[in-house]
Amino acid sequence: MTLAKNWASVARHCLSWSKMVSHRIWETQSPLRQFLSTSSKQLPPDAIARLEKVDMPFERLYDLNSAELGEMIRLPKLGRTMHRYLHSIPKCEVNVQVYPITRHILKLDVEITADFLWDRRFHRGAGETFQLWVEDCDSEYILHHEKVVVKEHHCADASGNPGQDIVLSVTVPITDSPLPPQYFLRLLSDTWLHSETVLPISFKKLILPAKFLPCTELLDLQRLPFNSLDRREYAQMF
Repeated sequence: MTLAKNWASVARHCLSWSKMVSHRIWETQSPLRQFLSTSSKQLPPDAIARLEKVDMPFERLYDLNSAELGEMIRLPKLGRTMHRYLHSIPKCEVNVQVYPITRHILKLDVEITADFLWDRRFHRGAGETFQLWVEDCDSEYILHHEKVVVKEHHCADASGNPGQDIVLSVTVPITDSPLPPQYFLRLLSDTWLHSETVLPISFKKLILPAKFLPCTELLDLQRLPFNSLDRREYAQMF
């Protein structure tokens, strides 16, 4: 219902609450608790509790290697396991190219790169579903939304070979008086908490097509006679 109304902030909160209820965890808790509902026993709750006591934003954990993670929670043997689970949380990188079609329509070429390890124990065989939203400059109104499915062949394999990027094009409206400073492209998972990518699309260097009159001017020309037409059937039409 919120997507049908194009309410950006309300839709984000509704999706977050549904994922918290599904995983039975709060959004303020560690996203690694999402793996506790699986049958795997390799990641004990005590290790996650120790990680939550560390005063560090969750996004900074991606910059640490397995040894540093193990030292942080004082469980060196679990460093490699925690590193693998951390990078199994679906995460994507997004690049956008902006092309103005008219003064009121923009074309966005979106390139999505999966940046996580595919594990068949945790990820769906049909693919991980993401919501792609283009929001206005205040992140209150959704200008465009669609679903994107990331599958196993989109992720890097065990040998480190990169996966196949997802490329799509969307069109969004824009006003030229005044021109908004930016839009926001948001890619967030349907099922995973803390799986969200936000990319601001700046319009500082955007050049819109020139304004044109609604119709061409009527030229003051003399009409040609019918016999100027080379074919008789054309002249019979008048």
